[in-house]
Order: sequence, then C-alpha cells, then structure tokens
Amino acid sequence: MSLHSIELIHSGDDLWADAEPCVSRDNIDFDSIKRGKYSIGAYALLCAAKDVYRGTGSMNIADMSDRSVIPDAVFGIICNVMMIKINLPPKGGRLGLLS
Repeated sequence: MSLHSIELIHSGDDLWADAEPCVSRDNIDFDSIKRGKYSIGAYALLCAAKDVYRGTGSMNIADMSDRSVIPDAVFGIICNVMMIKINLPPKGGRLGLLS
C-alpha cells in the first residue's frame, strides 16, 4: 500500500469521497474510481497518485510545468509528496539526519 498515493488522493477536492471505497488495506483500485466530475487539479492529483502507486509515467515534466494543466497549489502538493517519498529511509533504516 502506498501512503503517498493516499495522501495525493486525499488532497483532491471531492476525490477522496469517491476513491475511499476503492481503497483497501492492500490495494488501490484506480480503475474503479469514478472520473469526469473533478477539477483539473483533482484529476492531476489522481494521475500523480496512480503514477506513484503503479510506477507509471502518465504525467510528464511538460504537464507538471504547465500552469494551465497543474495549478500552483496542486504542483506544491505533488512536489511535497514526491520529496517525502524520495527521502524516506529504506524499511527498517534511519534518516541520515538522525543517524
């Protein structure tokens, strides 16, 4: 289970209400999450969550840098989640700053 993906989904306007039934302890069933009624920002969060969870790349750098596609606040959320994901220690490991 990816807590990073859940954080991204949870950050969306009304996205979490529709996604919650599709989230189990072991899985996020992205294919069952309803689409079409979300803001551009919420849809971007859903795509980012799916990419983080599945290791895919449906969002590219051009999308991320285009303010008409990704609002500034959503860009900030995605960047924060990705920085946390990148900087987490390996399972059972310790953060370098705390070593």
